[in-house]
Amino acid sequence: MVDGLGITETPRSGYLDGLGEGLRLVAALFFPPTTDGDVTMTTLKDDRIIAAVQTVGEALSTALGAALPRRKEWSDAAAHLLTEFGEWNRTVDALNAVGWLPYHSAPFKYVEECGDDLDLLDSRFSSYYRNQWHEIRDDMESRLAGYRVDAEGRATFLEALSAHEAELYRCVPRVLFPEIERMIGAGLRSKRLLEELTGTGDLADYASRERFGYVLFGRLVKHVYRSGKLTRFQQDPVPNRQAAVHGLASYSTHKHSMNMLILTDYIFQILPPKNRSQT
Repeated sequence: MVDGLGITETPRSGYLDGLGEGLRLVAALFFPPTTDGDVTMTTLKDDRIIAAVQTVGEALSTALGAALPRRKEWSDAAAHLLTEFGEWNRTVDALNAVGWLPYHSAPFKYVEECGDDLDLLDSRFSSYYRNQWHEIRDDMESRLAGYRVDAEGRATFLEALSAHEAELYRCVPRVLFPEIERMIGAGLRSKRLLEELTGTGDLADYASRERFGYVLFGRLVKHVYRSGKLTRFQQDPVPNRQAAVHGLASYSTHKHSMNMLILTDYIFQILPPKNRSQT
């Protein structure tokens, strides 16, 4: 029996041989015959094709027959996944609307509880990030120890945490953006920084290491390291690298600073390994 599917295995010499023969004959209908091949259009007979296709059908029926009673179970599982995906999308849209980046410990149940009241949702996430700050800081420090970040990078991130705690919000993006670039070794070009960041391993793996990794990675690529209209960067609660480093926008609020810490935590998490020593 195939694990999890309830399919009973059958001898290969029966339906697999028939399956191969049937597919070989049917394929000959759609591809030009060759002069040196053993099958040509002139050798095919309707009864042989019918028999071959029947063999294929019988083989598939034998292979899948035991699993068919479990169709409802599979359907229920698929419906559950679709429901979860829909809830995930609603959460993402709501957080984008109020301008908060998602940290993995955040109470995403707030989205459902607040419904269409975005002001209430904004207030509840703000309260969570303020009231649970010490737990969030401890968690970030603990996670930092497992990242591919050197001693200078760790010290800088810890100072940024202290600046946030002291409500020195402007300091956080202005300190962390240069440190990210130093860690990646990308110089001054944002495009090269993204190339370095995504140049090792599977991009999907980078995005999926956290529940909302795709959201964070999307913001990284589409906003944080993009050039564009200054008004867009000034109004967005997620800091833009160019606007922050060159003083083109004032990222002076608790939300700006918290989003920058969440973003940096994610970037440090997905840093590709470097040849140089990191301690």
